[in-house]
Amino acid sequence: MLNNNSLVKDTEKRIFGKSSELPIPLKKEQEKIIEKLREYCWQSQDAKKAKKYNLTPCVGLAGCQMDFFYKVFCILIKEENDTFLEKIIVNPEVYSYSYQKTYITTGEGCLSVDVSYEGVVPRHQKIKIRGYDYLEKKYFDAEWSGLISIVAQHEFDHLNGMLYYQRSVSSDKIDPEWIPLGDVKNE
Repeated sequence: MLNNNSLVKDTEKRIFGKSSELPIPLKKEQEKIIEKLREYCWQSQDAKKAKKYNLTPCVGLAGCQMDFFYKVFCILIKEENDTFLEKIIVNPEVYSYSYQKTYITTGEGCLSVDVSYEGVVPRHQKIKIRGYDYLEKKYFDAEWSGLISIVAQHEFDHLNGMLYYQRSVSSDKIDPEWIPLGDVKNE
């Protein structure tokens, strides 16, 4: 099982490398790795299992964070009704962005970054994204906004060798036009 010791950290140059596309259909070995990414996200949401297996709660995880440098990421967001929004996207392409920006008021975090950075990360409030939906086993094209948009942009940045703090701005630089998104607990 993957755990925090399996993570590629920002102290390692390879985390800043670009990920490659995955051929569809996926090979069995690739599916096994994607399932391990998925398992990490799900297990990290359970406090007892997270402690037992040395996991940090997360809302997203990119393949490159687990040394799998292919274009894939998982999103697992706990919603208000205690259900989860789960997406696993292979070969994502973010092809349109809104002009309107948003940010998480408490800032972003990252499993690959062990130190805390002050400030916020301006993200596009809406994105249009397409790719291969691993869970549905089909190609999709969608418009996302709010938290899922922010998480997708964060994970998409990983696939392009960028970490959140490279986009971070200090709190005194927040544009009043940006829409604040409240505290995110399971990040």
